[in-house]
Amino acid sequence: EKSSYDNKIFFHSKNKKKPYITLKVASSADGKIATSSYKSKWITSELSRLRGHMLRVKNDCILVGSNTLIKDDPKLNSRLEGLEKFSPDIFILDRYLKLSLSLNIFKSSNKIFIFHSKKNLIDNIKKIYSKRNIFLHYIESDNELIDIRQVIKKISDFGYQKILIEGGSSLAGSLLLADLIDKIFWFRASKLIGGDGLASIANLGISDINSIKKFKLIKNKNIDDDTLSVYEKE
Repeated sequence: EKSSYDNKIFFHSKNKKKPYITLKVASSADGKIATSSYKSKWITSELSRLRGHMLRVKNDCILVGSNTLIKDDPKLNSRLEGLEKFSPDIFILDRYLKLSLSLNIFKSSNKIFIFHSKKNLIDNIKKIYSKRNIFLHYIESDNELIDIRQVIKKISDFGYQKILIEGGSSLAGSLLLADLIDKIFWFRASKLIGGDGLASIANLGISDINSIKKFKLIKNKNIDDDTLSVYEKE
């Protein structure tokens, strides 16, 4: 039987003609997701990370950028006891197909899709990916940026209704600029990194106060020394 949350997602997907998109951020208190040397393990507590794993279970798929995979080499699966088999399928933005197939993400038993912008792929390259059960899909690029609306539409066409965004700052920025984020789970540690740290959200080019992206705070919860803030799009 569907929960009220599932029904909300279903009608959102049907009425808005797009999946329900949740952004997960794990940052320092001042909004940094890594130090200037890209060190990010572990900013938030183990309990916060377990809550993050629950978000993976509740979503159909994860969308992640290639830079996050290169820097952190995450598995992006659910490691909650008894819920390992509910790990979501993975969609990766990798414009130039530069990711090494030795990364942890490619050891997953879940379906993996890669969106790329390389035209006229030779058959040998296609075979390498197909042998690993990785599905390649071409998406046009504009000004060196992959068309994020095309990406979301393609994921929707595949039948996915709930997308979790796991990183990084450029992907989060692209989705916010396109007004595609519906909910944010923001885990903040009681730590400070400073201005030379890597920002959680890439530049949005906002100079007018009236153009600020608006979200409503619906929940605040303490998790050990961390804080989880949940926001919904207004």
